[in-house]
Formats: sequence, structure tokens, C-alpha cells
Amino acid sequence: MLPSKSAEFENLGSTVEAEVVINGTTIFERKTYSLKQYHFHTPAEHLIDAQFYPMGVHFVNIASDGSIFVLAALFELSLTGTNANLLAPLSAPLHAITKQGSSTTTGPLSFSNITNFFNIVSLFKYIGSLTTPPCTDGVTFLVADTFLPISPKAFSEFKSVLKFNARYVQNAPGEENLIEVAAGQLPK
Repeated sequence: MLPSKSAEFENLGSTVEAEVVINGTTIFERKTYSLKQYHFHTPAEHLIDAQFYPMGVHFVNIASDGSIFVLAALFELSLTGTNANLLAPLSAPLHAITKQGSSTTTGPLSFSNITNFFNIVSLFKYIGSLTTPPCTDGVTFLVADTFLPISPKAFSEFKSVLKFNARYVQNAPGEENLIEVAAGQLPK
């Protein structure tokens, strides 16, 4: 992914999303994809070894035939590590989109560090659905098995706008539907 001069940064209510127009592409399974947008969830929507993480990012990529794949990374709180390259350009505009439906423009965005990250880490792969509207099925997710650091300050800034915006963890295929199990335990 190449640097971007800016992106439309919007509070959709379900997440904050940066809609990006860049000339970079990703080739996955012999198909070329373009980054359409990326967005954040608090907490992260993926668990690794049953461990929850405070925040996650989804990079939504679309091919010319409409197929979608999502590169996902999880953040871990860190007092020493940062992701200034990815998060700092969004911190100031984040304060301009605290209300649902509000939008602003970011400053320049650089994807070099996150591109390098995804090129060197191992990835888990599964087929699922988008977790924000339109919740499209048949989406390939590639989830990094290594975590990105986020400072407590940066996490607090994102959390103050995002609140809880993650889809609840889904059970494995063939297991009881977790929502039905929970609903069955409600008083009648």
C-alpha cells in the first residue's frame, strides 16, 4: 500500500472508518485487491487462544469481481511500543467525529509499517462475514497472529469515540448458537 494524501474519516455509529483512495494493491490467491477502507473495533472481534484484546483493525480489500478479503490485526496495550505511523494521523481527526454521522478528512497516511507488519507475520485464515453493515457473507479473513502495540493514551482516545462496537464472539460451526443459549437463560 502506498502513502495516501488523506482519507475521509467518518463515524458510522457502528465504527469509525477511514475511506482510502490509494494506488496500492494487494495480491491474494492470484487476485488483485484494492484497499477500500479500514476501521477499528473495541474490543477486537477476534480472540486468539481464548484471549480478548482491547482493539482491532480491519483493512477491507475488494477485487474487481467484488470478492472481499479483510486483513485484521489486534492491538495489545503497551507502555513502550507505539503505532504512531498508523494511529497518530487519526488521533486529531478522531476528536472531530465524536458524533454518529460526523466526518472529517485526515492528514497524510503512511501504510509502510503496517504493510511490513503483514508481510512478516503469520496469518490465520477463515471464511466469514463483514461485521459491519452490509454484513456481506463469503469474506476471507486473514488475522495476524502477532499483536500491534497501542499506548494507553491512544487506546483511550479511540475507546472514547468507539465505545463497545464489536460483534459478539461467534461460536464454532456445529456448536450451539451463543445468542440462543443466552436468550434461553433470560427470565421468562
